[in-house]
Amino acid sequence: MKKFVVFIMVVSVLIIFNGCQKEVVNVSNDSLEELVNTKSVSDSEFEKHEYNVFVKKFARSLAMSLDNRDMRKILKQEALCKIDGDYDVIWKNFKHFNIKSTDGEKTVKNVIAKEMDGKQKEKNIKEIDDFSEKYKKFQISIPVKCEEWDIDTYSPYVAFLPAEYDEKMEVIEAFDAKGNLIELSNKEAPDHTVIVVSLNERSDNNGEILDQFLNLKDGIIGEPCTSPPTSPSSLNATTTRNSIMLSWSQTYPSEVTCLSGYKIYRKAEDESSFTFLGQNIFSGDRVYYDSDFESSDANKSFSYYVTAYGLAGESLPSNIASAIAPNPPNPVISFDVTNYAYRTAFLNWNNDNNDYHSETRIYRTNVNSNPYFELFQSYTDNTSDYFDTNLTPGQKYHYKIVHVNGIDESNAKYDFVRIPYRDINTGSPVYITNISFTDWELEEWPAGKPEFQIWVANADKITGFKDFVVGSTNKESGRRYDFSSRTKSQDFSENALFLWNPQYWEDLVAIKVIEHDEDLGDNSENSSIGTKVNLKNDEDATLSYSLTGQLAFSFEDHSEDCGTTYYNYFDNTCTELSAGFNWGVKLQIDVSN
Repeated sequence: MKKFVVFIMVVSVLIIFNGCQKEVVNVSNDSLEELVNTKSVSDSEFEKHEYNVFVKKFARSLAMSLDNRDMRKILKQEALCKIDGDYDVIWKNFKHFNIKSTDGEKTVKNVIAKEMDGKQKEKNIKEIDDFSEKYKKFQISIPVKCEEWDIDTYSPYVAFLPAEYDEKMEVIEAFDAKGNLIELSNKEAPDHTVIVVSLNERSDNNGEILDQFLNLKDGIIGEPCTSPPTSPSSLNATTTRNSIMLSWSQTYPSEVTCLSGYKIYRKAEDESSFTFLGQNIFSGDRVYYDSDFESSDANKSFSYYVTAYGLAGESLPSNIASAIAPNPPNPVISFDVTNYAYRTAFLNWNNDNNDYHSETRIYRTNVNSNPYFELFQSYTDNTSDYFDTNLTPGQKYHYKIVHVNGIDESNAKYDFVRIPYRDINTGSPVYITNISFTDWELEEWPAGKPEFQIWVANADKITGFKDFVVGSTNKESGRRYDFSSRTKSQDFSENALFLWNPQYWEDLVAIKVIEHDEDLGDNSENSSIGTKVNLKNDEDATLSYSLTGQLAFSFEDHSEDCGTTYYNYFDNTCTELSAGFNWGVKLQIDVSN
């Protein structure tokens, strides 16, 4: 009979809401909106419903998280502290504890949020924080067989007490480790460990233990602390993927407030003395992750000791344990940046999944305006691509990507892209809208007005070498371009030099201009166009020109070779070409006629 009374006293809640009592507590997951549509609802009913829905969801997530041994271990350790004389753990403190999980070190809160719904973790975290702020008395209690709990073999049921809980109820609801809903007797204490989530009866509304429940030992007020805690023992240091993990054991004093937490001290192999590193502020938190390293610390040995502290002071040091600092992460396996669409670059990389990294960082610089790399994207998951939009045409962007862990950044991978004025996904024509020259020795007055013939050759890495002629003095094969007067200009509308096809962004075209005279004799001359293609050099982040072919041809009589210029896909669509020409010849280029 005494056993029954103790169990019911532990699982009772301080606040009991008025309403109908039921033999079985069955908390509905209906939304508040559905509740409003069915009946008139008071403020207290809203609050009860909100509380019940969350606590039921929390209990299920906690039960499923107990599949993690580290969660079971740290929960039992904290319950054994008996902060209020019973095996109670105040949630607002416990949620910040760090535990090991399959995807790295996590807080208790994050692990439970993931169990609620892994796809909405951020939403769940906010819901947990909002609830914790409103119900600071919220607790996780182990009222049955806490000390007998074998954490290596057993994941307990997690029961929850709804707002309308009453000791007269026959059963309460609970969840097993697979998230299945079960019923437990409210009258007879189970013969195995059970966890209960509810509101703590021994704390104020801020979740602080009331004075009359401090220093309790089995319900009896204890004596004040007169000496420091005993020293921690069995300190162990282990190198993890991004830190050194410390763990230790501790003998608990009879008065729990005599043990408040632990202080950690560290010494590098090239240092002569230990210095304070950090502390755990909860007596049940006996794991510490040291990730405070520089890149120069890689492969260096570090030694540690731990002390316990409480109201009466600090203990003597524990044993000393040592471990080797971890290395910085490996870089990405490959990194490529390409033009994707108008004003858009596509970044793609391959992560080294065999190497741990906590973050991927991407830096960018526009060399035309800023010579320094600036961080502009960061990922903590396994993301492997990114679309960089709204880039400025005509600008050249450099990118740097690194992996990061608790030690340092990895070696960087680099790439760059030039943003064209054209849309890479559509055909883009090139017109000569105007031609001019300044030196009239190109055509003396007896010969009349000059006539031009234009040759174009280009090559790209996809289609290779090609050439064609735009315009001709032969009326049967093309157009004759004549000056209408000696105004040093001429209109070349309705005649495209060529069309840049989609995706051929590495094109570089050669344009040769010839002042072509009619046949007046047997004289002949030879000329050629050397074609080039853009080659992307990742090492020095440049676009270089490589000779890929040569167009040779001959023209007769007194025609003049005005020279050759090159026009790049990345050049402005409206520009003037003059480099490489003689007699002051200039071509005005545009994307339309």
